[in-house]
Amino acid sequence: MEQIVVQMEQDSSSNVTRNRKGTQEYTKQADFSYEKIISKSVAAAGLCSWVVNILKYYDIFVVVEPKRKALAQATKDLSEARWPLMIDPQLQGVKWIKTRYGSALKVVRLSQRTYLDTIEKCISEGMVVLLENIGEH
Repeated sequence: MEQIVVQMEQDSSSNVTRNRKGTQEYTKQADFSYEKIISKSVAAAGLCSWVVNILKYYDIFVVVEPKRKALAQATKDLSEARWPLMIDPQLQGVKWIKTRYGSALKVVRLSQRTYLDTIEKCISEGMVVLLENIGEH
């Protein structure tokens, strides 16, 4: 079943290009417009309008899809770069963080006078900060 789905996806991507080229000779004709065809047949005019709009959609899709993929990748990279809040009552995570970063880690407690200045400095310089002993208030 998976092979059929993969084959259909491959066929559909090649069909789009082939169909786009095949419709160009018709869509470039002056008579291929909704206004001119509606006097002959409402159904044909609807089909004409649909073809024109699908081709416009495809042209936009070709431009937007790479940007959509780049946005998804950037969002993924950004979410992986963030550190989550760690609630660590047994202090196992704190030991791991202190071991991993060593002297590059700045440890701050809210009881220190200069804790805010230290946090600002670390954020502006891109340093790693660990806030310890934060109360539950």
